[in-house]
Amino acid sequence: MLHCLRTATAAAAFVFAILTALTLATGPASAGSATIGGARMNCHAADVYVGGDVPGPGFAVKGTILLGPQYLKKYPSTTQRLIFLHECAHQYVGADETAADCWAVRIAKRQGWLTPAGINSTCKALWHTAGGVYHLPGPQRCAALRECYASAPGRKTRTARKRKKK
Repeated sequence: MLHCLRTATAAAAFVFAILTALTLATGPASAGSATIGGARMNCHAADVYVGGDVPGPGFAVKGTILLGPQYLKKYPSTTQRLIFLHECAHQYVGADETAADCWAVRIAKRQGWLTPAGINSTCKALWHTAGGVYHLPGPQRCAALRECYASAPGRKTRTARKRKKK
């Protein structure tokens, strides 16, 4: 068990070092935004780097989101956008993966594009993931996503001001 923990920690440190080097060597593709899943997504707290040299769908380091388009395209568009928001969330909630998932779901629901059908397609895409050092296994992660969605307020709407009739 201790050997597995050391191996996982060493692997995480290695990935972090690679991602930091990529960020420093190549710079951001766009300051805070990218087109993800057919929609323009923004993260005001981070620069966004999209490139084929990112070894997974998404990672976050302080001030930067790194996205691998060849991995993202394997997911439904709603899931791609949630991955982006999840990585943005790390800029606000820190390293806690479940908190980042919940933050992403709450923002997406408030923005009005995440629906129960979107949660279902995301759960279908993540269901068979094993989980590991960082993320929960697919079924537990889906349960947490559904719980966050159910407790999140809906879309913010602007109330029209009534004009006084003269």
